[in-house]
Amino acid sequence: MNTETTTITINTEKVNEMTARRVIEARAILAEAKAEAEKAEEAFRALNTNAVILEDGTKVAIVEQNRRSIDQDVAREVLPEGQHQRLSKRVVQQALVDEAVSAGWLSEEKADTFTKVTNVKAVKVTQPK
Repeated sequence: MNTETTTITINTEKVNEMTARRVIEARAILAEAKAEAEKAEEAFRALNTNAVILEDGTKVAIVEQNRRSIDQDVAREVLPEGQHQRLSKRVVQQALVDEAVSAGWLSEEKADTFTKVTNVKAVKVTQPK
């Protein structure tokens, strides 16, 4: 029976350094991939087609989305102080505005005066399961 043991010393400083380098390399690869994806999506948008379905069933499509933003100065002007405080922390928050309109204590007309809607076309990829 062999009772010999082996001791292994791990250089934790080197392990930490190697792991940190992996993080940096992975982030660089991710940034490069994001840039390539943006270029490819821009080229797809330029095709003036709504969708393409690949032979494996994957669908690449143009979808339109609306993004809303609050004009803080206008909101402060048109809202009574109490409503403005209920809708904001430091700035008016879209979710709180939506809740106030749904609850009926803020009119949609008034909310529309300080809510900006921006239409954004995004590329959506749907892969079959």
